[in-house]
Amino acid sequence: MTIGVAAAGCGRPVSPSGTPSLVVRFTDEVTGQLVTDVLVGLVAHVEGPSASNSAAVNGIATFSDLPSTTYTVTATAKYGYAVLDVFHVTLTESRTVEFQLRPKNDVIVTEVFVDGQGAVPPGGAIDVSDAGITLHLRGKYLAWSAPWPAPKSFDVGFIAAASRLKYADVTQSPSDWEALHTQWKPCTNVVGGGVACFTHVDSIQANMNDLQFRPSVSLAGRTQPWPVTFRLAADCCTLPPVR
Repeated sequence: MTIGVAAAGCGRPVSPSGTPSLVVRFTDEVTGQLVTDVLVGLVAHVEGPSASNSAAVNGIATFSDLPSTTYTVTATAKYGYAVLDVFHVTLTESRTVEFQLRPKNDVIVTEVFVDGQGAVPPGGAIDVSDAGITLHLRGKYLAWSAPWPAPKSFDVGFIAAASRLKYADVTQSPSDWEALHTQWKPCTNVVGGGVACFTHVDSIQANMNDLQFRPSVSLAGRTQPWPVTFRLAADCCTLPPVR
C-alpha cells in the first residue's frame, strides 16, 4: 500500500464560507486519463474529526467546508480498478489529491431481462409460466491479461439456498457478455431425483475464465446482490417451491 502526501491543487478552490475544500481526482494508471465511466462506481472517503463520502462525477469528487485539520483519504471502486493509495492530508488551505487506479480483470452484471416482461431491477419480480421464460443476463467485463479476442468462458447464475441456477449459451463481444436461457425456470436438481424450485433469490454469481490454458484459469468473479421474487405458475414445478 502506497502512502502519499497531497499536492496543492491548481486554482486552490475555496468554499463560500472560506473553509478549505478537498478535491479528489481519479486517473487511470496506464493512460493517465480521468476515469469517467459511471459503472466504475468511484467513491472517495474522508476520515478526520468526522467521516464523509463523495461519489465521483466525471472522475472527480469534492469535499467542501472541511475544518482545518488532518484527514485520511481513501477510495473504493465498484468495477474494473484496484485502489492502492491512501493519503494523509493536513488541510490549512484547499488541496487536491490524485488516485492512480490500476486496471484489473473484472466481470459485472448490468441487466436482468425477461422476454415479454422487460428489465428486472434488484428487488423486482418475474412471472414464471408452466413453459418457463426466456431469460437474459447481461454484463460487462475487463480482461487485461487475456484481451479480446482471446477465448474466454462465462459461468453465470442466480444463487438460491446454496444452489446455482445456471445458464447456457453465453455470447461475448470485446467488452460485453450475455447469458441466454430459453424455457428457464428457477429450479435445480435435488438428490434422489426431482427438482426444487425457488420463489426468491438474493444474488447473482458471475465468473470469467481464460480458455487459453488447460485446465482453464479463473480471471475474475463476483457475487452481486440482486434480489428477485419468482411468481410461479400453479404447475411450474413437480415439488413444492422452496421459500
